[in-house]
Amino acid sequence: AIRVTLDALARAREAHPSDVRLVVRLRPLAHHRGAWGASVLLGLARAQRGSEGFFAALSYLYADSNQRSLDRASLDRHAAALGLDVLRLADALDSPTPTDLDRAIANDDAIGESVPVLGTPSMLINGAFVSGAIPRERIEEHIAHELRRARSALASGARRAALYDTLARTAAPGLANPQPRNRRTP
Repeated sequence: AIRVTLDALARAREAHPSDVRLVVRLRPLAHHRGAWGASVLLGLARAQRGSEGFFAALSYLYADSNQRSLDRASLDRHAAALGLDVLRLADALDSPTPTDLDRAIANDDAIGESVPVLGTPSMLINGAFVSGAIPRERIEEHIAHELRRARSALASGARRAALYDTLARTAAPGLANPQPRNRRTP
């Protein structure tokens, strides 16, 4: 379900390259064993390979065989398969103090908690909360609606640089800039 949603979002971004920005926040839910380690691996992929590396790692982890293999040895194998620095992954997972990756994930977690995101996939489309795996057509409808809202806001004088925050505050007050926390989930 998540792969279908990610594919639909990627297609929407390709269809509207100057209007759609895809931002993925990591929300390692406590009840999901291995979620924190998977989030660290994804954060490492982003740090080492940028957005392309992040999305490649995300697609890789959501492959059926990999999704169920998130123990420590599997994470090391996944990192190696993705061409990531396995020693840096080990350092991040074994560090007794929060790392930069931990802080980034904790910030994403705080954003998710402020919505609150209780499962995956969950999305904010210009601040409007959309939960669950939904068909590509519904995602396209949401995006079309938000593009109309964006054009209206720009016509009313909103600055393009502040457009997302403006629209997010209108759709869901308080979600645009949540305060980060430094909390590591199990």
